[in-house]
Amino acid sequence: MPGVPSGRACEGCRKQKKKCDERTPACSRCIRLGLPCEGSGRKRYKFVEAQGLSTKQSAVMSRRGTRQVLLGTPPANERTSLVKAFIYAVSPSSDLRYSLFWTYGDFLVDIPPRLGESPALDASADALISAHVSFSSCRGTTSVHALTKYSRALQALRSALDDPIQAVSSNTLCAVMLLLLCQALLGTAGPGWSSHAQGAAQILRARGFLASPDEFEQKVLLSLRGPVLFEGLVNEKIKLNPEEWAALVDHELARSNTIGQMLLCLAQIPVITQRGRDMSARGDRTGITALRDETKTLYQMSKVLLDTQQLEYAGVPRSSATGDMPFAYAHYQRMYGLGLTIVMIINVALRAFGVDEGGEEEDAAIQLESVDFSRQLLSLAREAAIYRPLGASYTFVGLMVAWMQKQDHTLRLEVEQEMESYTREFATLQGVSFETSDLLEYLPRGIRMLSVQ
Repeated sequence: MPGVPSGRACEGCRKQKKKCDERTPACSRCIRLGLPCEGSGRKRYKFVEAQGLSTKQSAVMSRRGTRQVLLGTPPANERTSLVKAFIYAVSPSSDLRYSLFWTYGDFLVDIPPRLGESPALDASADALISAHVSFSSCRGTTSVHALTKYSRALQALRSALDDPIQAVSSNTLCAVMLLLLCQALLGTAGPGWSSHAQGAAQILRARGFLASPDEFEQKVLLSLRGPVLFEGLVNEKIKLNPEEWAALVDHELARSNTIGQMLLCLAQIPVITQRGRDMSARGDRTGITALRDETKTLYQMSKVLLDTQQLEYAGVPRSSATGDMPFAYAHYQRMYGLGLTIVMIINVALRAFGVDEGGEEEDAAIQLESVDFSRQLLSLAREAAIYRPLGASYTFVGLMVAWMQKQDHTLRLEVEQEMESYTREFATLQGVSFETSDLLEYLPRGIRMLSVQ
């Protein structure tokens, strides 16, 4: 706001821009002219917004007789401060490299009104803010402050899970999702799959998979379905029955777009591979053949949906990728990348059943498609590198699946190098050490879990 001019002149002299002797209770000029004298000799205060200052940093400074009062953040309770900080952290940004909103879902903007209702959600929101600040600062070290907040959030979540009512609430489910994001930013789970997705699956089983009338809860479930589903493919501890897997991804909003329909196909793969292992152990070749045909149908359906995504992605001008508003290009690029990843996973599952009798030619074609999809995914990951680290994080799972193909050794090495480059960059921002052996340790897990023999 405009500051009050310096000095202790009375109001009359100030308005007339005359020299004032600042005597009290009235100056000589006002007495001589018979005018009312107000403010002569009185200190005036200049209020200045303290940009970037905390309340503790507010100070009183004197200059040329005028007292300047620098005001920090207005008095507020902890909830108000948390709400403001969270809104700032998740505000949409044109810089997709560090945007929580664009990377993790618009459910984040619905969290502020719910803060103050659940200690677990409050602590998780606070932890996410600190983790994001630490990650985005690019200092190459994880903030002790952020790790402390994360530890407190874990304790609050444990307390919530001990309460039968809180354990199945949407706020607790959201807290789990926020801690998933914290793990990604802080690197506390290593280069593998986060255990919080396993916890989310357990909460979902406990509360049931019935459709919720709560719009906020629906958004949280939409954001959780990906992490739980992708981890369920490689984590034996996540065990859902066919109905539960379907309910996880089956949503009115999901059926309205291609990626949602592809997730419905993918949700059947964990069940199919488990049934395949059971039948293989019993020597049931007839049952395995039926499962292979079922997987082949899912594969064909997902490829048709992928063709639609490819056309949509190809129709977006590439010039918009580096413009001020790259959202459209980045959105279709991400959708196509996720679609490629899903088709590649189903391809791996299909090939895991082995060659069908008399189907050597068909199997060879499926293997060639695997190589082609891997090349496309590698090319897309390189194009999406301008959105690293967060804006391109979706490419990593696809690169892992691309690495599983063994037909093109040179391509596999290129994929491995891209994964190493991305993971090393992420680890540097997290402030954690990274070795290539850490990355390759997790890749055979995916192959083992997607096998049926």
